[in-house]
Amino acid sequence: MEALMSTEFLRVFRLRREYCRSLVELSQKQMKCIAEDNYTDLLDLLGRKQRLLGSLSELGNTRSDLWTHWKEHRDNLDNQTRQECESVLEETEHTLAELIETESASTEQLVDRRNDTQRKLQTIAQATQVHDAYQEAHSIPTHHRLDLDQ
Repeated sequence: MEALMSTEFLRVFRLRREYCRSLVELSQKQMKCIAEDNYTDLLDLLGRKQRLLGSLSELGNTRSDLWTHWKEHRDNLDNQTRQECESVLEETEHTLAELIETESASTEQLVDRRNDTQRKLQTIAQATQVHDAYQEAHSIPTHHRLDLDQ
């Protein structure tokens, strides 16, 4: 049981680490797409991230008892296996911290783009209002005709 459990710990922990690494890679590509205004590729990346997050969630759902078993049995594992598991978990935590940083920077980048677009649209709207006011001012007849027959 212990050998089977230690193998399962390592398998799931490694898979989780790989999912997190892939998410970081996609997040970095996402930032590049945003910087280049490449929204077609950005949508593709977001779809890939969503599928990856679904796989990560499924892994957690199918092995929801794993954390309980890990806490209960980690001290009973052989030293090498326990250290390897802890190393993978620590690496995963660092990867998740990197992911949070990247996602935060990406969100900030998108907010800046949105605000810039909003400012440009407001400028265009104001210019349109000025143009319309100018056109209205010129459409009012500014001269009157003298009717000599009166």
